[in-house]
Amino acid sequence: MIALFGYGKTTKAIAKRFKNCQIFDDHFKEKSFDEFDNTLLPPSEFNPKKSDIQIPSPSFPLKHPLMKKATNIVSEYDFFQKDMPYSIWISGTNGKTTTTQMLDFIFKEKGSECGGNIGNPLANLNKSDKIWILETSSYMLYQTKIATPNIYLLLPVKPDHLSWHGSFEEYEKAKLSPLYRMTEGTIAIIPETYKKIKTSSYVITYIDEYDLAKKLDIDIKRVKFQAPFLLDALLALACEKILLGKVDYEKFNQFKTDAHKLEEFKDKLGRVWVNDSKGTNLDATLEAIKRYKDEDLILILGGDDKGVDLTPLFEALTPLHVEVFAIGSNTDKIVDFCHKIDKIVTPSKYLENAMKDIQKIHTTKTTVLLSPAAASLDQFSSYIARGNLFKELANKF
Repeated sequence: MIALFGYGKTTKAIAKRFKNCQIFDDHFKEKSFDEFDNTLLPPSEFNPKKSDIQIPSPSFPLKHPLMKKATNIVSEYDFFQKDMPYSIWISGTNGKTTTTQMLDFIFKEKGSECGGNIGNPLANLNKSDKIWILETSSYMLYQTKIATPNIYLLLPVKPDHLSWHGSFEEYEKAKLSPLYRMTEGTIAIIPETYKKIKTSSYVITYIDEYDLAKKLDIDIKRVKFQAPFLLDALLALACEKILLGKVDYEKFNQFKTDAHKLEEFKDKLGRVWVNDSKGTNLDATLEAIKRYKDEDLILILGGDDKGVDLTPLFEALTPLHVEVFAIGSNTDKIVDFCHKIDKIVTPSKYLENAMKDIQKIHTTKTTVLLSPAAASLDQFSSYIARGNLFKELANKF
């Protein structure tokens, strides 16, 4: 018997495939059944003796009573480890989704399929695929003890999800954990910071995208993407060079990045609106403001900052010509930071209010950047919903 903790996309996919699972979730108040004959139960009904393994949703709280009672917690990756074909895992703090999509764009014709944190659970992937390209979160890495990739791409690791992991050290430890299990014949491309890590994998380190291009003999001038997508592109092209022995620049440059990541558009007054709703952490927003550091910038910040210290962000904002509109659960914190660096700030609380305030105050040409440096779930169902509202309201002006 399989017990599943949390009724999210990952556990639903497992339950649909294997059926007759027990699913425990705080939203279930009494016993019921889903359309696949899985039993839905409140957490108080969990008995570890009635299940062989327990699989939690990737971000299921570590301190939840179910996790304390569990006797055999198995991650999604370990559960499907025997089904996993040649696999490329992508982790780090920012750029995972774009890198994963770029890799799938490169290898689709070779039989690749992408999944993991990108939104396609492993239960939905075909074990007959030639390659699994997996966006891999720190949540999943924390629980994974057996499975390993054939190629591990690690983007820079910066503070994020600290309220879940408890500290940056634990978050970083999760990101590095696959390296300790990797064997000869595997390849890891990781930041220079971790060059002394002990692993049996063949390691390629990089200082930045230019350093990686030089080491893999990739002509960076032929790559159309700019920061922050340039490093994502170089990691994807590095895999193409390693596995196929060549780089198809013309084909690769046809790749299009997702919406909600530095997505620019203009209104009739000539104002530039930038939807960077996927900027859900400190480092993502730091990268975004680098692009617009020479502009007259309106910055919409705020949401659930996951316990991260925002000091580096406001240090970066200090020399810029920027005005801040604060939204979300950390509005007061943002206002305090702005006062400390003597920046104009409006405590709008909600995105709708911020957009109305901006429309009233700023009618001349300017750049309005939504890059919250925070998750969206305090006020929205997802960063996509937050970005869509931003675009909807901006397009009314």
